[in-house]
Amino acid sequence: MTSDTTEIGGSLRSTAISGGLWTFLQVLCNKGASLVGTVVLMYLLQPEAFGLANLAVGVVGCVTVIAPFTMGDVLIARPADVRRLRGTAWRICAIVTASTLVLVMVIAPSIASRYQQPALVAACAWACLRPVSDFLAMMPLTELRSRLQF
Repeated sequence: MTSDTTEIGGSLRSTAISGGLWTFLQVLCNKGASLVGTVVLMYLLQPEAFGLANLAVGVVGCVTVIAPFTMGDVLIARPADVRRLRGTAWRICAIVTASTLVLVMVIAPSIASRYQQPALVAACAWACLRPVSDFLAMMPLTELRSRLQF
């Protein structure tokens, strides 16, 4: 092993460790914020409404196959190509998000019937705002993240 290889390996190692720590902190903060939000809703909502909201979020979560942010991660892996690929990425995310919404609204009535909760259909429609907002934020966040210097 030459000294150049050691330098590169050391640099890659420290970059990987740093990236792993930042990812861990991001996941930890995300889970903490979700926990706090859940506890707040638990106290604000009646038990029936809280259960209904959790069912709706669960239905949308199960149907969401590919989160729009995943496409942003793919683009960031090739920062020089972000501008060239943005249209294609946007169309893929639009199709996936629209498919998710259609699938949720197709299966929501049968799940609502199974649980004897007719309000679950409307709750699922509200819960679909999450993938839509993720889709709308995907390109601006991707462009912002692609400009970051580490």
